[in-house]
Amino acid sequence: MSLSSAADVVLEYGGRRILDGLDLTIETGDQYAVTGRSGSGKTTLLLVMAGLLPPTRGRATLGVPSREISYVPQTPSLIPELSALDNAALGLRFRGIAPVHAAEQAREALVLLGLGDATDALPSELSGGMQQRVAIARAVVLAPRLLLADEPTGTLDRSAGAQVLAVLRDLATRHETALLVATHDPEIAALFPHQLALADGRVVA
Repeated sequence: MSLSSAADVVLEYGGRRILDGLDLTIETGDQYAVTGRSGSGKTTLLLVMAGLLPPTRGRATLGVPSREISYVPQTPSLIPELSALDNAALGLRFRGIAPVHAAEQAREALVLLGLGDATDALPSELSGGMQQRVAIARAVVLAPRLLLADEPTGTLDRSAGAQVLAVLRDLATRHETALLVATHDPEIAALFPHQLALADGRVVA
């Protein structure tokens, strides 16, 4: 089943062409690593495929409701006044899940991501890498059909990065979640069954 597709997508911003004739279809269970230099269009591609950025030309189509798609940006965007646990549970609470059940699921996700001892910490008390893992927990607890993550291991050391990637790929395998991860790390990209290399907004490999 097609979850998100782009057909001859062009996206221009400020007189610059960010994506140039992009074609891509993400189906149930697909796992893609998107690679390329800074400025190659990786983040823009994720935003288009998530339905968060309409193309200038071409067609971008979602095959599932937007509530079944989770996007994790490079900047965690946590709410400063909420603990790590409450931040991770936020999406579930918005969906009407009872506080106790939302907290339980969020705690399990944080433990999987190595943050079991930081559930009560505020974002200001966490490192950048820890904040990123809270944002990832907030996304994975929703068990989305399509999960897009922009450099999810970029601020993490090798061990924490491997842990995060294992959680994401386990989620994808268990729930047949399609996973699209932008990364500059060739070792991370090599772990994915599909790789998509971008240069100047075009797919080159």
